[in-house]
Amino acid sequence: QQPKRINEEVAVFGSYEVQYWTKKIMNVEPAIEQKALQEIEHAVESISPEDKRAYLKAREERPHLFEAESHPLKFIQSCGYNVWEAAKRMISYWHERRELFAERAFLPMTQTGDGALSANDVVVLQAGFPCLIPDTTGNGQILFFDRRRSLQASTREARLRCVFYLLTVASGHC
Repeated sequence: QQPKRINEEVAVFGSYEVQYWTKKIMNVEPAIEQKALQEIEHAVESISPEDKRAYLKAREERPHLFEAESHPLKFIQSCGYNVWEAAKRMISYWHERRELFAERAFLPMTQTGDGALSANDVVVLQAGFPCLIPDTTGNGQILFFDRRRSLQASTREARLRCVFYLLTVASGHC
């Protein structure tokens, strides 16, 4: 049976939903990357402090974590060097992270139970809903949702935290 393609990013195979992430490779000179990094700073400055509260907290209180898990260049590259869109996405990333992980939002994205994922979240993740399929073709990773592996006792929030974690891993931020 062939997967039924819903659009270029989603397909359904039987009762499984498959998300596709493709790598967009752009060869950009270092000088352009440096200019983009300067410009994203201006874009971020133009956003109200109220809207970027979680971003500012991460950047000021956890600079190493901020650089390791949400380096601005990753957002710039994923937005095709549109620094305004990259700034919005980067701020949204930290807002959503704070909403999902609450007091653990500013801890590292690890599977130790001591980071952003709690010990319970790690159990939900290890159950296999969802999971990342390794990139063997060089075209991108697949986030696979196997509803049969969803733990009955898991909460919607725990599953969302697991998806967020895997998307962060897939994006190369961890």
